[in-house]
Amino acid sequence: MENETKKSKQKIEMKFIESERARTASFSERKIFLFQDATKFATQIGADVGVMLFSPTGKPYSYGSTNIET
Repeated sequence: MENETKKSKQKIEMKFIESERARTASFSERKIFLFQDATKFATQIGADVGVMLFSPTGKPYSYGSTNIET
């Protein structure tokens, strides 16, 4: 075990995306992955999952697993 090397995640610098077009594209991509992960989590664990987020323009988006009651 002494010879094992640790693989750690690289630290990613967070910075504001200046271009509105690039910011919207990044949001759309991340939104898809977030909702996919929430679906996987709800399915694998059997948990009730709800996600609410807002786009850079203020438009709301939501996801709820089928077990969540409104």
